[in-house]
Amino acid sequence: AEEPVAEEPVAEEPVADEPVAEEPVAEEPVAEEPVAEEPVAEEPVAEEPVAEEPVAADPLRETLEQYSELDRLIADLESARIRPADDLDAIPPPTLDNNVDDVVSETLARIYAEQGKYSEAAEAYEKLAQQHPLRSNEYRAQAARLRGRAGLA
Repeated sequence: AEEPVAEEPVAEEPVADEPVAEEPVAEEPVAEEPVAEEPVAEEPVAEEPVAEEPVAADPLRETLEQYSELDRLIADLESARIRPADDLDAIPPPTLDNNVDDVVSETLARIYAEQGKYSEAAEAYEKLAQQHPLRSNEYRAQAARLRGRAGLA
């Protein structure tokens, strides 16, 4: 591997500054000529509109305008009203399934039991046993216990 060679600084010889003689320059007076000014054409400036202060409105006029607007709206709505047919008696009544006895819950069965209605509670547990086969043994046991309290066992 080659080793880097150190460079020796080169000595510069100082250069003597020789004074340069400046020759004076004679300035000639310059005569100033009058400059004629050209007329400048003024561009029209766009005037910004001045904001007018609002004039106090007549409250009676405003109220009357509001009422007339409301009257127009009422008239529009009256014309859009749906009127029932005259032959309402010809419409058959809906057939409703009044069989609400099938609606049972564990909460309802507990309420019956708390109220001392043991036979109703036992009946509710029997229906629950039919609706929920996985818990049917639990519900049937509860129904049997409640029938015993009611004296139906």
